[in-house]
Amino acid sequence: MDTPDNDGKQPAAGEIWREVDPRFERHVKVVRVSGSRAALISVVPTEDGSGDGWRQSPMARRMTWALLSRFDGKHGGYAFVEFAKPLE
Repeated sequence: MDTPDNDGKQPAAGEIWREVDPRFERHVKVVRVSGSRAALISVVPTEDGSGDGWRQSPMARRMTWALLSRFDGKHGGYAFVEFAKPLE
């Protein structure tokens, strides 16, 4: 999935972003935004589309932090994939 420029969009809790690095196919979910950083967990799509369509990656053991400046859609950063889905 190729995502164009993020048009200055900043991440919000619940959103899915893709790491812009051709060596990896990694998606992250924003857990929270605090100051100049965002807390992330690595996620993978669910096979059956249950829940919000994503689940925590079995390879991910912990939450990580990223600077908001990395959410720019450029190499070494993150590109926007999808908005947070409302809770049902």
